Amino acid sequence: MQKHTKKNRFLKEFLRISSNKGWNISTYNETQKKLKFNKNLLNEIFPKDLEDLILYFNYFTNNELSKIYKKKRFNKKSIRISVLNAVKIRFELLNKNKSSIKNSLSFLSKPNKQILSSKLLYKTSDHIWKLIGDKSTDYNFYTKRALLASIYSLAVIIWINDKSNNLDKTFNFLDKSIMNMNLVSNIKQKLKETVSKFL
Repeated sequence: MQKHTKKNRFLKEFLRISSNKGWNISTYNETQKKLKFNKNLLNEIFPKDLEDLILYFNYFTNNELSKIYKKKRFNKKSIRISVLNAVKIRFELLNKNKSSIKNSLSFLSKPNKQILSSKLLYKTSDHIWKLIGDKSTDYNFYTKRALLASIYSLAVIIWINDKSNNLDKTFNFLDKSIMNMNLVSNIKQKLKETVSKFL
């Protein structure tokens, strides 16, 4: 069995158990026993146990997002619409494991997990920009990702509490936030204003 197949099996079972029992080492160990994976195998595929697992879940979700987004063949004339479509697909994917993800946020909220949380957020934002074809290499590269990351973070909070049909509240927030942001001129202007203060 290949490594990614083992990872997928473990992740799938962990998500099922963690929806009720939380994103913790106890659930991790229970998943190991359920699948009869030996500890050497787990140390090989997830050296940092829960941290590596959540990084893999993020990678797995981004991978699924790419497959769905490319299949849909969206019109890419508008950058903001492209970003909006990609983010909406990601939340639709997350919604399949909402209880488990909600529990993972408690794990990520711990003080010693701040770097991990920031890393996950950056990887998500970066993946979406690359997916829609962003090729910026100057300061726009970072400002675009920071802007999307801030919107995404707020959207997660709304999504966690969204009990509406078809994620209406979450998508309404995304519609307003992403479609109202000027990804080029506003960013450039703010940077120029900031830089000018130090000249």
